[in-house]
Amino acid sequence: YRAANSFLVLKKLGFKNVRVYLGSWGEWGNNLDLPIEK
Repeated sequence: YRAANSFLVLKKLGFKNVRVYLGSWGEWGNNLDLPIEK
């Protein structure tokens, strides 16, 4: 739900092409082949 905050701020600032990708970290973090900073 943190993405919603960024979405609202960017829209309020006038950005028109703003989208929220629901998968984001959930998809990236569950793929063990992708890099994750430790």
